[in-house]
Amino acid sequence: AGWVHRRRDLGGVIFIDLRDREGLVQVVVQPQAAEAYREAIRLDPASTMARYSLGRVYLEMRQPREAIPVLREALRIEPGFDPAAAALGFAHETLGEWAEAKEVYRRALTDDPNNREFVERLAQAEVRSGNTPAALELYRRLLGEHPRDLNIRTRVGLLLLEQKLFAEAVEVLQGALRQDPGHPDARFYLAIAYEEMKRYEEALAELRQIPESARNYAEALIHTGYVLGQLDRLEEAAAAFARALLVRPGDPQVLYLLGVTQMRQKNFPRAILHLKEAVALRPDNAGYLYQLGAAYERNRQLEEAEAAFRRTLRLDPKHADAYNYLGYMFAEEGINLEESVRLIQEALTLEPNNSAFLDSLGWAYYKLGRLDEALRELLKAVQHGERDDPTIRDHLGQIYFAKGMVPEAIEQWERALSLDSANEAIRKRLERARGLVSRGGS
Repeated sequence: AGWVHRRRDLGGVIFIDLRDREGLVQVVVQPQAAEAYREAIRLDPASTMARYSLGRVYLEMRQPREAIPVLREALRIEPGFDPAAAALGFAHETLGEWAEAKEVYRRALTDDPNNREFVERLAQAEVRSGNTPAALELYRRLLGEHPRDLNIRTRVGLLLLEQKLFAEAVEVLQGALRQDPGHPDARFYLAIAYEEMKRYEEALAELRQIPESARNYAEALIHTGYVLGQLDRLEEAAAAFARALLVRPGDPQVLYLLGVTQMRQKNFPRAILHLKEAVALRPDNAGYLYQLGAAYERNRQLEEAEAAFRRTLRLDPKHADAYNYLGYMFAEEGINLEESVRLIQEALTLEPNNSAFLDSLGWAYYKLGRLDEALRELLKAVQHGERDDPTIRDHLGQIYFAKGMVPEAIEQWERALSLDSANEAIRKRLERARGLVSRGGS
């Protein structure tokens, strides 16, 4: 099984470089050969080789539709002629006719069940047509028959990753590395398996062994940055993304990841710089625009933030986070409060039980003085939260305090401080409320 690596038409003679797992071979095609093979078929209608050769010429001339009937006829004359079956399957693949290609390979395997080439061709067709479970079954069969084949073992590991069978992928890929400790693909996929299992230190150890000469070195740097970010080693994460940019200058994904990391470092000017570059390269990427808006907001560039969020929503009218962020930003600033409510309600239409969105809506109601509605939404936010959140508890405390329910406010601020002990603003609110109680206030 192979593919066309490069095709050059030099006026009457076509040079085609074909690549497969064994390497590269050059085929020279003269279009007038098609006429010669057609004449051969006219002289000998039963010639399988003439029909096969004509089909190959059509394929090499990028005319798969013309090749198909010729190759089918070759197989009708000689059903077990493997080269014609391989070429016919390839013609259907070229046209994206995966069901037809797979049927050709299955018929060939009916005649010769142990034909490795057709098992591989069928497995690759299953992969390309999106049927990963079927492809995995076929590659597992090949691995059982050829346990020392590193390419097959690595492919099995990759398919196991795609099926989220991470523990089995680790076992298979570790086996590949025992055979060849320098196999960069096996090591990279093993790192990804560890990453998916949140075994970040082990992922990092594998990623750092991938050499600069490896084809996936840039991807390894990107994953290194991600893993370091998960470990909260933000300076090292930013350095890894910066190194990835040296390998892939101007890569929008890397610029985006570097910008997000710099936001986590609270280096908002640098984050904005890199996120703007990412957006300039991918102006239709709503996710990049949204993060740029967030960086502007954190840097107190509110007009720019609003513009970025509105552009995000024009690109993706179902971007719930953008509705919420813009609405919450308005609420925090005490501006456009009616629009703030509408925006957050739109976010909740998309994600009705999102505790952060419920908190935002409650906060917008609070800023409007609609305290009963604010309390209702904040209590729902607490109910739907996956974890106790100090911001929600703080907001709930402020609403209780505004309603004159000081003991309830104190309870919420105490819980907020237990979750965020360094928050001085909450501590001051709590001390004020306790002072009121000690003086007999309510």
